[in-house]
Amino acid sequence: MSVPKILGTTNSCGGCPKRDGDRCSLVDTRILDKDIVAPFCPLPDYPSGVIADQQAMIMHMRDPHKWGVSLAVITHIAAKLGRNVNANRVTTVTIPYRRGKEEFELLLDFEYITAVDVLGGFGIVFQYREDTFKLRADSTPPALSVQSKQNPELWEPCEIIKA
Repeated sequence: MSVPKILGTTNSCGGCPKRDGDRCSLVDTRILDKDIVAPFCPLPDYPSGVIADQQAMIMHMRDPHKWGVSLAVITHIAAKLGRNVNANRVTTVTIPYRRGKEEFELLLDFEYITAVDVLGGFGIVFQYREDTFKLRADSTPPALSVQSKQNPELWEPCEIIKA
């Protein structure tokens, strides 16, 4: 029995839409047995990592009371930043940023949000490790700043690194 491929519609080269007569159009190789998936098939096995992540997210979303607000907030932020939501923990998004000349990566989890800031435009304040950040995902472009340790009234701008 052949391993199903990502297309999910077939378990053989005979039913694959990438087949062109007796050849595989993806690798330009002759198909000897149309009743199986050829060993040279370049398509990833089904389910691929992307599909598996999507299935995990769907399973998490089935409980609307648990995931409703957190999923809405984090997916909105992820979309505004052009980032993917982590499917293993659907309330997290990774944000790469530059502070001065150094590059960092922070994890924004719904549980890290400590405040919603509505003065000067909608933003969230959240804690990550020892730093406090302010993110204005709806601004153009999205703005990220970190609270100064010497003067908590000051927020030092950071540059969000594009995906």
